[in-house]
Amino acid sequence: MHKLSVQLFSLFICFLMPGIALCAGAADVYGVRQANLDQVDKSGELGQELHYLCLRQLGADCRDRLVLGGKPYLKETFTKARPGQRMSENQIRPLASIAFASAVLLKFGDYDERATGISRREMAVISISLVRELASHHVANTDKLSWWWGNEWQSAFWTAMTGQGAWLIWDRLPESSRRDVAKMVAYEADRFLNAPAPHNEFLDTKAEENAWNSDILVLAECMMPDNPNRNAWDEKAREYIVTSFATPADVSSSRVIDGKPLREWLQGPNVHPDYSLENHGFFHPDYESAYYLSMQNMIAYRLAGLEPPESIFFNVKQLRDIIDFLTLPSGWTFYPQCTDWGNYRSDVTIMAQMPNPVIPDAAGARCLRWGLDFIRYADKANGEGLSKNLFRNLNFNCCPLDTMTHVYLMHYLLGPGAEPLSDEQAREQLCGTRLFEQGKCIVCRSRDGIASFSWFNSDKRLMAAVTPLDNDVFALPKFRSLIGTVGDKIDDLKIIRRETGLLPGGGFSVGIDCVRGPEPGLNERVMMVALPDGRVVYAEWFSGNVPDDVEIRAGLVFFENNPFWTRGVKAKVYYPGGAWEQGNSVELCGEKAPWLNLTGKFGIVLRGTKSVSIEDGQLVLNHRPAGSGELAKCAVAVFYPRADVAATKRADAVVKVVEKDGAVDVELGDARVLLGADLKGVATR
Repeated sequence: MHKLSVQLFSLFICFLMPGIALCAGAADVYGVRQANLDQVDKSGELGQELHYLCLRQLGADCRDRLVLGGKPYLKETFTKARPGQRMSENQIRPLASIAFASAVLLKFGDYDERATGISRREMAVISISLVRELASHHVANTDKLSWWWGNEWQSAFWTAMTGQGAWLIWDRLPESSRRDVAKMVAYEADRFLNAPAPHNEFLDTKAEENAWNSDILVLAECMMPDNPNRNAWDEKAREYIVTSFATPADVSSSRVIDGKPLREWLQGPNVHPDYSLENHGFFHPDYESAYYLSMQNMIAYRLAGLEPPESIFFNVKQLRDIIDFLTLPSGWTFYPQCTDWGNYRSDVTIMAQMPNPVIPDAAGARCLRWGLDFIRYADKANGEGLSKNLFRNLNFNCCPLDTMTHVYLMHYLLGPGAEPLSDEQAREQLCGTRLFEQGKCIVCRSRDGIASFSWFNSDKRLMAAVTPLDNDVFALPKFRSLIGTVGDKIDDLKIIRRETGLLPGGGFSVGIDCVRGPEPGLNERVMMVALPDGRVVYAEWFSGNVPDDVEIRAGLVFFENNPFWTRGVKAKVYYPGGAWEQGNSVELCGEKAPWLNLTGKFGIVLRGTKSVSIEDGQLVLNHRPAGSGELAKCAVAVFYPRADVAATKRADAVVKVVEKDGAVDVELGDARVLLGADLKGVATR
């Protein structure tokens, strides 16, 4: 035991003495070029903040995923695994993330034991131990008599993270671990040499997979320059990177990237012509940001002293512009077609700004600031004592830890990026309207609000939403938001006709005719006009029959009522003569609810509705309870983002609705919106 203790001490002694030179080692036996760790910190104050928050999350993840104080720090999932048991993403990815992050945060920046709640000495041993366990149990190195992993869907990505961490502590690793790491990295990189990079434009893009698989190819060529496959890894890495975010036009393009025309690199697209990207069966902004996975290869190139290929920048600006446009001041992303990972992913906001040091973008830098501001709030809300998870919405297999640490290291090595715009400047610069024709949605963003309409399909993602851009009140795009439901579940609906247009001067108009219902017999026309100043007119007309015992919940608004996400503010709905607070439900006759206001920040003026329901997290602006009789034939809602109660009352005094020949004229005081029978909307002043 004494001999083992001496060996362990020699392995982490350099961690304990940051000023000491790297220990000498025989790394060249395995063909590994040691990383150039003699780097100047270029990150400035932003880097210090990122480093601290990474340490906080690292400490929380170690306490959640490891057995601290034990050897080899692994939970019983591993220590009591049956012989030959294969481990996969849920087991391996968290350990790989911690192995990578611990190595980075020990080497780059001042390790703060108070931030993690774990001593530098123990974190050094954790880093070495995880690399040893992961590398020795990889399929390249094991006889499978114990648990094992590798050679599957995402294993190259987990290997890349483990390998990156190992590369940073190479001189501290025992000979056996160096051998295992080199074999593991080469094994996973070689898997991609004999087939073209995959592609798929619809439903399930290969963009993210190609981007994360590029990481192992780049790491292999940077770590092992004398390996016989080095040039093949380099060529294949460029192919995977450039294929990740190619559009249909790129596939036939003669534009030269990394020495070859795009048409020679590409066999098919992964991104639509409008740069929207489909994954999990819809336009998914989380995966729109997957360029971070290829962009973070800049780190390996820098540590190897190599120039990055041109392909690493390919189409990144266009994709990031979309993410910037959809980033909210609250620190997360607006999802026009809802999402399957949760609405509050500040880690996406942070990872999306991976290019900041090399593609400076002042608006993007403000988006990064919005994301970090929420993480700091979450850290404070967790209370005193040991750090806790900063990503309550989703800490999927320690993904936030690895992405935030990569963002930190990018800034450390390559610079602080652009000076962020002020909050108000960013609000102004990010205004605009984007029609995603292939993504099948349209979004209008103003200083004060954001509005969207999605026609991705006739199922749950036929939906629309309006929300103020505020930290403490917001409405959420959820399945069938505004469109609502007929019956006790998402009803069958068929779009008969759709008209979509951009308004002169900004904003949009969308109109649809559809038939819907549990037994489709209800005809509906829906129109939405979003003005560039943030105001939105939403109208719906019903005709046909639906049984009286069927509830209709139209004009459905989902609002956040968890005070954690609204920074401690409790949701409250004001209406003439009263206010709703959490814990009860209110049903209002339409005549008694000409206006509503959510938490003093979001005004809604109503015309034509017969009943309004206010519930925990939901407003039903055009409600017909089961058995209550007639549904409103035409109901109009006008939304006023960031309007207080007084402003909402003033709006109520001027809004007038006139129906004539199937069209509706909505007077707003200083503007007029005409909703035509032809499904086309017009706005005038």
